[in-house]
Amino acid sequence: MFTVGHDFLDNFFALDNSFISQLKWMLLDPKRVVQDYWNGYRKFYFSPVRFLLIATIFLGFNFLITGNKFLNISISSSDDFVPLTLVTFFLFTPLFSISSRLTFWKFKKNNYEHLVMNLYTISLWTIFFSLFSAVLGLLELPFFIFWSCLTLS
Repeated sequence: MFTVGHDFLDNFFALDNSFISQLKWMLLDPKRVVQDYWNGYRKFYFSPVRFLLIATIFLGFNFLITGNKFLNISISSSDDFVPLTLVTFFLFTPLFSISSRLTFWKFKKNNYEHLVMNLYTISLWTIFFSLFSAVLGLLELPFFIFWSCLTLS
């Protein structure tokens, strides 16, 4: 029983070179990743749901490191078990998919394809901003000061 659980966790959460490679491709050419997934080249990339789960883990680690802050803005919820941010994170994904379907209706993509595109996009930026937020939290810099230093130089 322990072996089965270990194998499941190892296969599902294995963050090897392919994760870093996918992050690189998602930043450099996100259209290619999404279109490859739509066209059936699924062995080369993490599935959108797996990528979303990894993004959720990054967001959870950010909250753990920074004490429920995101970009040094305090996020509080009446329910300590499930932060409100995670709930809205999962609720907005289908809403974004519906809005992209309505916005890009002339491209003839179905609901599933819009969901895949939005899962990849939301996951990528959640990972990126969670890492960014964790660094800001460790440095204890307010976001607006950090941003103004970047834009002035």
